Amino acid sequence: MVNAPDGSLEASVAKPDAAVEAGGSFRSSPQLSNSSSSSSNSVKTTAAYDGTVGQPCVSNSDCQPDGGPGHNLCSLAGGFIDFYAVASFVDLGAVIYPSPVCLLPSCEAGTDGVVHFCDGPDQATSPGVCVTGVTGTGNGCYPACFFDNAGSAPVGCLANDVCVSYGVVEDATGNLRGVGYCTGGCTSDAQCPSNQQCQTDWGACVTMKIPPTKAIGAACTNSDNGEFTNPNPSNCFCNVAPTMTDGYCSQFCIVGSTTAPCPTGYTCDGQEPLDVVNANDAGITGFSKQNTGLAGVCTPTCSIQGSDAGTDAGACPVSTMCESFTAGGPDCQETNTLCSVTQGPYCRVRITDAGVP
Repeated sequence: MVNAPDGSLEASVAKPDAAVEAGGSFRSSPQLSNSSSSSSNSVKTTAAYDGTVGQPCVSNSDCQPDGGPGHNLCSLAGGFIDFYAVASFVDLGAVIYPSPVCLLPSCEAGTDGVVHFCDGPDQATSPGVCVTGVTGTGNGCYPACFFDNAGSAPVGCLANDVCVSYGVVEDATGNLRGVGYCTGGCTSDAQCPSNQQCQTDWGACVTMKIPPTKAIGAACTNSDNGEFTNPNPSNCFCNVAPTMTDGYCSQFCIVGSTTAPCPTGYTCDGQEPLDVVNANDAGITGFSKQNTGLAGVCTPTCSIQGSDAGTDAGACPVSTMCESFTAGGPDCQETNTLCSVTQGPYCRVRITDAGVP
């Protein structure tokens, strides 16, 4: 994983807000701090947040407005996560994002298992979403994007950046909305900043493309993804479940796209859960249709034998089973992560405020 620059902020704890799912942990909106000028009676106000995550940039100064804490950084500085936060490049100069954007290296993800927002109050009106464990040592605040449960394109990312499914929230009318984070989604060199090339199997802008040495579908481990501290190149985009070490070589794709498709025998799965868990721990219907334009992973197609999930009438790679728990399935998944079993932002609905777009 990439070790991002340290810019951690402490969050203060307040009484639960009814807009956030009951029973979880909560954090208040940090207050503005005022300091009196020694030369006059005027008061200088310093904001608790830069509030620029998701905004375009060409340098760190674009992300650090006057009066802010100065923690946000421009992706052109390099050293940020690649697609799906599953690996890092040996290329320290990789900027990842085709459209450079402001990011915050750390944030408070909470412990209640629901999605949390950042670079502002923990509300959907804030510009970032806190993604767990993406900086090697902690959490990162990345541009928030949203999508409905009817298949429409996500909103919130800059051109040529893509939305990765991460959590589930309710809007003001009680309808489910998917929330994700924006990351690199290039499909050609022309989409990347100057002096960068598109690593198309990752959808990331890098200083030098590294052709994969393993074919799609081949067995792989986390070490095949490469590391910043590892001089060896990435062997492939190794699709590995978070709690596992073995997976199979895959590649980046965009749902419904002809510029980032999957090869024959694979489907572009945006990892949208068919079922989710509400505030009462009850299973409810999630996403029945994939959202065009959402980032995905090329996943082997398969056929479930009868109604027996976990069987494989196709040809699933080692360490995977034929499952049908995402809107893109049935396909070969590393492990059964039905939301009735695995909890977290991906599955657990956050009862949120009216700021969900």
